[in-house]
Amino acid sequence: MRQRSETVRKSPSVAAHEDSPGDTVFIARQPVFNRRLTVCGYELLFRSRPSAEANVSDDLAATAHVLRTTFLELGLSELTGGLPALVNFAAPHLIEQLPLLFPPQWLVVEVLESVAPDPPLYEALLLLRGHGYRIALDDVTTVDLPDPFLRLADIVKVDFLALTSEQRVRTTHSLRNRCSRGIRFLAEKVESRTDMQEAHAMGYHYFQGFFFARPELRSGKTIPSHKLTLLQLLREISNPEFEYSRLDRIIKADVGLTTKLLTYINAAAFPWSRRIESVKQALVLLGESQIRKWISLVTLGEMASDKPLELVRLACFRGRWLELLHSRLREYTELECFLVGALANLDAILDVSLEEALERVSPPEAVVTALQGGDSRLGNALRSALAYERGDWDQVVLWATRAGLQVEELSRTYRESLAWTEKLFSAGT
Repeated sequence: MRQRSETVRKSPSVAAHEDSPGDTVFIARQPVFNRRLTVCGYELLFRSRPSAEANVSDDLAATAHVLRTTFLELGLSELTGGLPALVNFAAPHLIEQLPLLFPPQWLVVEVLESVAPDPPLYEALLLLRGHGYRIALDDVTTVDLPDPFLRLADIVKVDFLALTSEQRVRTTHSLRNRCSRGIRFLAEKVESRTDMQEAHAMGYHYFQGFFFARPELRSGKTIPSHKLTLLQLLREISNPEFEYSRLDRIIKADVGLTTKLLTYINAAAFPWSRRIESVKQALVLLGESQIRKWISLVTLGEMASDKPLELVRLACFRGRWLELLHSRLREYTELECFLVGALANLDAILDVSLEEALERVSPPEAVVTALQGGDSRLGNALRSALAYERGDWDQVVLWATRAGLQVEELSRTYRESLAWTEKLFSAGT
C-alpha cells in the first residue's frame, strides 16, 4: 500500500497560469521531525492545478500566484499550526526576492537542487539572510557545493534515498567539515527505521520522510495488556451492531479511559445543566456517531503513546478527511470512511504488519478491502488522499478519477480537516 517518498514532486513549477484569482490552489504538507521525534516544521508542496503536464510558460508568475494565494488567502498558520514552513524556490523567485512577501520567522527558504549557484543567486540569498530568513539547500547528493553557498546555508538537506550508506557517511562527513559550526543537517526521504537510526547516529538534527509510517517488524511481537483493552474498544466501535452496555463495561474497567470520557463530556463545550458522573450516561448523551469517533481518537492516541505525536495527529486528520468525503462515497457509511483514514497507519502504531493489525481490530469488510489496496471506490479515495499528502499530483488525478471525486473536493476537505485537527490538538483530545 505505501508509496515510496521518491514519488514526491517538490518542484514549485506549475501549469501556465490562465486562471482567475479565485481558482483552487492544491497544497499538501510533509512533517519535519527533530531528534526527539516531535514535529518542528512542515514542507509545503503545491501546484496551481494537479494536471498531468505542467506546460510552464511563465514559471515565476505562476508560482508567485500560487504562493500569494496559498499564504495570503488560506493562511500559513492554518497550514502549519504555527510551525515554520519549508518552501521550494527556483532561481527567479529568489532573485526577485519573492520570500519577502512572508514573515521570516514563518518561512525557511529552500533552494532547489536544480538552481545554478551563480553570483546573482548568491547576492539574492545574502539579502534574504540579511532580512532574517533561514536558507536550506535541498536534495543534496554531492560534496561539490561551492563554499560561499555552504556558508550561507542554515540547513543542508541530504537525500538519503539517492545515496548508499557509505555515500551518506562520506557526504555528511565532507560537508560537515566545510560548513560553519551552526549549520543543521536534515535527512530527507528517510524510508525506514534503519535509515532514521543511521541518520540519528551520524548526528543529523532533522528528519523528513515516511519512516514513521512503517512498522518495525519483530519476531514474536506481542501487545501489552493495556493495548489489548484499547484494541477491544476499537473492535467494538468497528462493529455495526453498536452496544452501549459492552462499551460501558470495557471503559469502566480502565480508570484512565473513564477519567478521559468524563472530563470530555463535562467540558464547557457541552450544555449540560449538571455534571455527568456515569460512563453509561456519558455514552448515551454523546450518541453513537460521536462516541465512535471519540473512542477512535483516544484509543489511537493511547496506543501510539510511545510514538511521535504526528502519527496520532495524522490518523485523526486522515479519518476526518475521508469522513468529509462521505457525501460523495454514499455506498459507504461515515464510520467506514472515518476508519479507513484513521486506521491507515495502524501497522506503524502497533509495530506489526498491516494484516496482523487489521486482524486484531476487525474493522468492516469495506475498510479492510480499502486498506489492503483492493479495487474499490473507498480504496481509491484513500489512495488519492495519500497521493495528495505527498504532493504527487499526477497520482491524485488518477485515483480521484477512479474514486469518482473532484480534485477540488480533495483540496477543500484537506484544508477543512487540517483546521479540525489543529483545533482538536490545541484543545487536547
